[in-house]
Amino acid sequence: MPAISAAPTTWRPAFVGGPTLGSGLDASLLRKLQIAAYWLDRIYPGYVIDLVQGSPSGSSASGGTHAGPGDAGDFTIRDGRGNNAPTKVYILFSLTMRLLFCVSYVRGQDVNGDGRKDDSFAAHCHVIDREGMKVSAAAVQIAQFVAHLNGLVGSHPDLEASVGSPIPLANYTDALFAQRFMALTPVAAAITAHTQPQEEDDMPRLELDTNGTGWLITGDGTVAVTSVADAKVLKRILTVNQWDPASPVAVGDKVLASEVAVYDRYVRAARGSMSATVSATVDPAVITAAINTAVDAALSGVTFTTRKA
Repeated sequence: MPAISAAPTTWRPAFVGGPTLGSGLDASLLRKLQIAAYWLDRIYPGYVIDLVQGSPSGSSASGGTHAGPGDAGDFTIRDGRGNNAPTKVYILFSLTMRLLFCVSYVRGQDVNGDGRKDDSFAAHCHVIDREGMKVSAAAVQIAQFVAHLNGLVGSHPDLEASVGSPIPLANYTDALFAQRFMALTPVAAAITAHTQPQEEDDMPRLELDTNGTGWLITGDGTVAVTSVADAKVLKRILTVNQWDPASPVAVGDKVLASEVAVYDRYVRAARGSMSATVSATVDPAVITAAINTAVDAALSGVTFTTRKA
């Protein structure tokens, strides 16, 4: 069933990247971006999303994550006068993309409020659609994202809000998104406001027995791995730098999104996460008003700054 949304289907971000960068966006990522832009405009009206780099694109700074056919993009956000958006706008946009089953990282900002930029990039939001087949570099970054790491060299903690059970595009409705987003927004706002540091899990590890099964051990708990096939997938995810293209879970140099989903399922099981059920019908006007109220209340009195390197 196609995604049910009031978001326009004709909008596409302007490409503002250089001549050596790709500008492609596949249908899935473009639709998710249209939905994200629709909600962003209702929470923070007047901001414009631009595409700096799509895919395939061979920028060395991207580490191969943009090598796929349209499933990765780097985006900037500006106001009507062309000024870069404040950190809070980037974080809310990134949270939206995370909920829409994407990897999303705010780059070039001071997300954790320690007085310096979190990385050396110019301000943008780096996004990879988690649905569909991935090139190996993108699959590696998806695994890092699931493990709450920032996807950069050094594997530091992810500073943004974690989103359990993101919404696949085929299951999307505005009502479902709104309910999930309203529940997540205070968490993102608290992190942005730096009122409560986010505690990160230890990197999960796999302990195998002589039968090829075993246990996945995380900072939140341990879950039994009773399938040899699942154990092989988990081992590969946890040793991403040693992935063998000849392995049965690989297709050439690509890793199926379903294989990353196996890892995601076990990590969530270790945390004891549960999926929620929602009503199928919600008045869009009520949704918008409730989200605006929740965001404004959560961010009340918070000062956001965007610092230069």
